[in-house]
Amino acid sequence: MMLLIDAGNTRLKWTVRDADDATCRSGACAFEGRALETEFTLLSEQLSVTRVIVTTVRSEADRSTLDELVQKCLGVTPEFYWTEESRAGLKNAYEDPSIMGADRWHALVA
Repeated sequence: MMLLIDAGNTRLKWTVRDADDATCRSGACAFEGRALETEFTLLSEQLSVTRVIVTTVRSEADRSTLDELVQKCLGVTPEFYWTEESRAGLKNAYEDPSIMGADRWHALVA
């Protein structure tokens, strides 16, 4: 199963997808260490997550915290993605690609 995470400025939203790409579970929580640890611990007890993909606009310190919690609770090293100049044939038209929100960029790529 794959856990998809959107770590925004105010909260973290997540979805777990199975091998058929169907949503098994989804939710949201505050971006606080304790809230995140509780969410990830519950997921690890109920589902077998083998891949974690994260898109985020959070600080590097918050990314590090998220990375550590995912590894601690789920035993998986998360893959982090940001806005890019191009991917999969798409070209970001922003003069400074980092200005585009990562969530918008990844919606286009998807």
